[in-house]
Amino acid sequence: MQAWDQFLNELERELGQKTVQKWLRTLKVVHFDACNLYLEAPDAFQMLWFEEHIRKKASRSLKNNNFRPIKVHLTASGSDSRIKEKRGRKVTKEIKSDERRGVETVEFSMGEEHH
Repeated sequence: MQAWDQFLNELERELGQKTVQKWLRTLKVVHFDACNLYLEAPDAFQMLWFEEHIRKKASRSLKNNNFRPIKVHLTASGSDSRIKEKRGRKVTKEIKSDERRGVETVEFSMGEEHH
């Protein structure tokens, strides 16, 4: 996806090539359309790193050809997913923003899987 590649190139100038290579180029593009980008991280730790360091930048900078924002959907693969399935639990992410203090909090919780 061209917009993702351009975003990564911008981040290389800001964060350095080694950081982008380690933390972002290893994300797998699963699917994309005009307004959504679905990425898969190798593990939950890399997913948390993205949420802490990149999510806000992506929300501001990642745009499609019509200059509309592209929403990034991120999941973790690998052993974390298998553990989650075995335990029958669902990981839920909630983002809370406090505009007055300029703070964005990401909370992860485990709950029962509903079928």
